[in-house]
Amino acid sequence: LELKETHHVDNQTEMSIQYFLDRFYMPRISMRMLIHQHTLLFEQDADKDTPRIGMIDPHCKVKSVIMEAFQNAAYLCEEYYECSPDIEIKGQTLLKNAEGKKVPLELVYPPPISTTSFDCSRTP
Repeated sequence: LELKETHHVDNQTEMSIQYFLDRFYMPRISMRMLIHQHTLLFEQDADKDTPRIGMIDPHCKVKSVIMEAFQNAAYLCEEYYECSPDIEIKGQTLLKNAEGKKVPLELVYPPPISTTSFDCSRTP
């Protein structure tokens, strides 16, 4: 935003900067999340009495998380642009189980599989 305010930035340059930033930060964020998940699961003093699996909450209410993120983003938009978009969440938030009872939808997001393989048996 500061770059746009001080210099003329064409669309191609803006897209190139965004592409670079995405490629720079996303692997670092992913690696930190995996390290944190592993630490929470396998450290000596890990809390075994929590319903969480590491940092994953299997009872997470996805719609509530989306709404909170939207409200935070809308606040920032209001502060900077003096307007913000509305949100409309479409989709099924409850499923019927085998007995026909409605239960919350569970979101499972497996981590991406790395395309790089490491051979730990070899020594340099």
